[in-house]
Amino acid sequence: MLKIAIPVERGVLSPHFGHCAEFALIEADPISRKIIRTEIVSAPPHQPGLLPQWLGETGCNIIIAGGMGNRAISLFSQKGIEVICGAPSLNPQDIALAFLNGELQTSGNLCDEPGFKEAGGHNCKKHKQGL
Repeated sequence: MLKIAIPVERGVLSPHFGHCAEFALIEADPISRKIIRTEIVSAPPHQPGLLPQWLGETGCNIIIAGGMGNRAISLFSQKGIEVICGAPSLNPQDIALAFLNGELQTSGNLCDEPGFKEAGGHNCKKHKQGL
C-alpha cells in the first residue's frame, strides 16, 4: 500500500508545498493501480521542520509537489519519504492515478525556476532556513 501526500490549494495541487492550506492524503494499491481512499486534511501551521514529522506520522511514503526547497527534500528523504517535484496543478486524484500508471509528467522543481516569485510564487531563498 502507498500513501501519497499532495499539497492542495482550491482543489488542485498547490505550486508550493510548504504553504498550502490542505493536503490530500491518498491511499493507493500500486499493484492494481487504484485509489483506495482519499482524505483532505488541513495543513498544520507553517513551522521549520514540522511537515516531515507530521507527514511521517500519517504513514505517508510519497510526496508529489510542484516545488519544494532542498532542505525539505533532504528532511523527507531522511524519513524514508520519496519526493517528486514539478507536478502540474491538477486535482490530486488525477495526479495520483497518473503516478500509479507511470504517466505523471513533471517539469522540475518549481522552487528552482527563475521568475517564480515574479509569477506569484514566493521567495524560495527562505528554504535555506528550513521548511
